[in-house]
Amino acid sequence: MPEDFSKETVRGYLRALDRAEKALEANLPKYLELWKVCISPEFENHPWDYSRFTRGERFVYEPLPKERFDEVFAQVKRWGLDQHTKEHSYEKLSFTA
Repeated sequence: MPEDFSKETVRGYLRALDRAEKALEANLPKYLELWKVCISPEFENHPWDYSRFTRGERFVYEPLPKERFDEVFAQVKRWGLDQHTKEHSYEKLSFTA
């Protein structure tokens, strides 16, 4: 969390993400066409069939235990993706909302 953000601002942001997640779960077809804003400009003229697209990533608004964090970060290291993270510690990457 940026130092200049209040905890209430971050909580509000997380609640908004949680509401968006629930909206996707309730009516995914309604939102699939929004994939068009994720398409790179060089592909924007392609006739995409958004009805064939899937959900993509999910937002999970629940605590992540340190043990689970360690498992995930071990996978990140195994895949060689840890070079892209500036911070590796659970304590600095976690936030209590």
